[in-house]
Amino acid sequence: MTTAPPQIVVYASLPLTVSLDTDLDLSPINWHWVPCLTLPLKKLNELPGHLSERPYKWIRYAIGVVVGAEGVLSTSRDSLDVMDDNAASLVESTVLYYHISDEERGRMLPVDPHDEQRT
Repeated sequence: MTTAPPQIVVYASLPLTVSLDTDLDLSPINWHWVPCLTLPLKKLNELPGHLSERPYKWIRYAIGVVVGAEGVLSTSRDSLDVMDDNAASLVESTVLYYHISDEERGRMLPVDPHDEQRT
């Protein structure tokens, strides 16, 4: 059995149902955690200069681009134990959760992967 190389996996809370005709349902039961970003530690620690010095800030930026919303990183899906953007370099595999406020969720426009009528 081979062991996966160390990596960071970032989960984001995304809606289960989306309708273009109504506002996004912000109730907690409509949202679930989805792995959205996986970063090999080796590559992350090899980023140039200022990016590798503040990896959590870079990860927060990258996941924000992926989900289209501003948020904060935490090591817990249930509590908002916000990660320090200035934390030292990463040395072991970690799972992070990207928490988004209801205000930011309301701005999101998640894409339905089953919608074939996009133009």
